[in-house]
Amino acid sequence: MNKQLCPQCKTGAEIYRLDPKNPICSYLQYHNGKNCPFFSPLDESEASDDEGV
Repeated sequence: MNKQLCPQCKTGAEIYRLDPKNPICSYLQYHNGKNCPFFSPLDESEASDDEGV
């Protein structure tokens, strides 16, 4: 996991909302250590929305 990209990724956040028991992004295998082709930045409103968790 890239500690700079993954916590700010909209794709990973959506996957986690669908399956909160699996904390690992399904697309992590495509991450090459520098970037991920599935990375999409979270909007400011989404980044701060923890849904009470």
